[in-house]
Amino acid sequence: MDVAGDTGARQADPPRSLDAVGRGSRRTAGEEPEGALVDSSGTPANVPSLLDVYKDPTVLNGLPLPVIVTLRRQTSQLAADLDAAVVNTLANAITQDRRPAADADTLLTPEAAAERFGVSKRWLLDHADTMPGVKRLSRKVIRFSERRLARFFERGPV
Repeated sequence: MDVAGDTGARQADPPRSLDAVGRGSRRTAGEEPEGALVDSSGTPANVPSLLDVYKDPTVLNGLPLPVIVTLRRQTSQLAADLDAAVVNTLANAITQDRRPAADADTLLTPEAAAERFGVSKRWLLDHADTMPGVKRLSRKVIRFSERRLARFFERGPV
C-alpha cells in the first residue's frame, strides 16, 4: 500500500541482492518452488518476492504463517550468501596484498653486499659471524641476505 507523499527512509532503487533467492539458486525471488505452498483452500499461496517486501513491507500483513516462514528462510539464505561473499572478498584482498616470495629477499655476494651497503668486502667478511642473515654455502662461499643486512645497518652505527 503506497501512500502519496510518503518520504520513508527506503532507497529509491533496492539492492540487486534481493533479486535472487537462496544459495546457488537459479530461480528468482518471484518464482514458485517445485513444492509450492498451498493455502487452506488448496490453491497455491502467492509468495511475494523479497524485492516486493523490500519495496512495500505492508505486503506481509495478512500472509499465512507458512508463507512468512518461507520468506524468513529466503532471508536466512541471502544472509549466508552475503557472509560467504564477504569472506571470499576479504580472502582475495589479503592474498593479493601479499608480496610474492620470490622477490622477498636476495642473497648477495660479498662484493655486491659491500657495494650495496657502503662498507668494504673485508669488513663484511670479518664481521660475518656477528651479522644476521649470513649463509655459508661452503668453506669458501658466503652469501648475505639483503633484507636482513639492511635491517642490521638501519638499527645502528657500524
